[in-house]
Amino acid sequence: LTELLIAEAKGRGVTGLYIRAVTSHTFSQRVSHRLGFRTCAIMLGYAPSSVSFKHISERLSQRETFAVDYLYLMPPDRLELYPPPHHRELVGRLYDSLGVTPLLGDPRECRVDSDWDSSVMETKAAIFESEGFATLEVKQSGPNVVAEVRSKLKELCLKHFDVIELSLDLADPGTCGRVQEFEKLGFFFGGIFPGVSGRDTLMLQYLNNVAIDYSRIQLHSDMAREILAYVRNHDPNLTDT
Repeated sequence: LTELLIAEAKGRGVTGLYIRAVTSHTFSQRVSHRLGFRTCAIMLGYAPSSVSFKHISERLSQRETFAVDYLYLMPPDRLELYPPPHHRELVGRLYDSLGVTPLLGDPRECRVDSDWDSSVMETKAAIFESEGFATLEVKQSGPNVVAEVRSKLKELCLKHFDVIELSLDLADPGTCGRVQEFEKLGFFFGGIFPGVSGRDTLMLQYLNNVAIDYSRIQLHSDMAREILAYVRNHDPNLTDT
């Protein structure tokens, strides 16, 4: 069925496809990688522990983490991105593993000023409320974007959302320069999302009093395990690192 969907997507001119594979087991990850998908992000705790799987009766001991796998069907001819300097190396290698070599802007071009007078940010919370996670997508980074994200983060935490994702445009040098400010709010590295809403994004994630036992996350590929180790190393909620 997955091969049929890939063929259909190619016929429709789709740029690429995602698979969000659970990590309580590696069955779906194995299929994903056999079909050419490669891991580009780790989404910690994005599904409640009550999620169930056909023919698997074991109840999860914690919120379900996803390995995000991507397959380019139509790789871009040119891709110019501005990852933050401290994540630049891994971002470059993630794109390499997907078969694309983007032009990574000079780290000195990252800045905290903006080409826009105001920010444009989309919040998706209500539709995911039962799952306990929300997403913030910064579509246009204005001068007050950090304060706006801080305000929205506080609001979502007070509403008891467990996991909050922050999506940032990798093609925006202004966004690049603000990543460390977002990390001071408690967000930390999750991975890259090529082609989301017509742009390539850096995904940061925030855990609202959610404990993650990294040893329980099962991953199939070496790259996925490397991303998880990187994520764990940047997780501000851990006291033993």
